[in-house]
Amino acid sequence: MSVASRERPIHTAPRRSAGNTPRLDGRASAALMLGGAGLFVFNVLFGPIAIVLGLRAARNPAGGRFGRIGGRLGVTLGVLDLLVWAVLLLVRLRGDGLSWQFGG
Repeated sequence: MSVASRERPIHTAPRRSAGNTPRLDGRASAALMLGGAGLFVFNVLFGPIAIVLGLRAARNPAGGRFGRIGGRLGVTLGVLDLLVWAVLLLVRLRGDGLSWQFGG
């Protein structure tokens, strides 16, 4: 009997049933993605969208535990987006010379 012909059991994690799987609501995941991206680009656009989607996800009882947490985090990131935008705007208006340039 060769080593290659021996059957070895494959150890895998136990499977969860479909009703037991923790899920993240689509609105919550969209709020998280837009809120995170808004910290770097399009703050004034992505921030309010993340806030609205996050509030809807947090209030949705069918979203489950992770949908509510994701919604709250999306709202938090959306508010941070608007704060970053406000700081950048105030620094620019004061004339302190903050500028982003690409390509020279």
